[in-house]
Amino acid sequence: MSDHSTRGTRTNENSLSRSIVWTAWTLLTHTIAAGVLFVALIRVVPGFLVLFEEFDAALPAMTILVANLSRMVAGYWYLLVVFGFGLDAFLILGFSLLPGKAKWLGGLWASVVLLAVTLLLGFIMMAVLLPLEALITQLT
Repeated sequence: MSDHSTRGTRTNENSLSRSIVWTAWTLLTHTIAAGVLFVALIRVVPGFLVLFEEFDAALPAMTILVANLSRMVAGYWYLLVVFGFGLDAFLILGFSLLPGKAKWLGGLWASVVLLAVTLLLGFIMMAVLLPLEALITQLT
């Protein structure tokens, strides 16, 4: 009987260990994705906005939206980091501790966050490239 209880304890320890490793890797991946997004919004977008302003380029609504988002992120980045990381860590850890069949929710959350970051980066890219293409066409 003691052999059976020892195996159960090892299984629980392995499960908890896997949950911690999965949580750490997912948080690392989300942190890198958020870092790329922050760099795009805080460093790249303002550089293009200066260029558009120098050439007095007309900006489409999506570029104005991204410019406003860039200003907001630059002004409140510390709040976004603290609350974003805290919420993400809370959800990932919570999902990793769910019983058996419900653990798929953690994978879904991890995938949705990465998909959202990818789509937002694509939107930012389009918002910057549209006026850039119009400016290049105007100059040639």
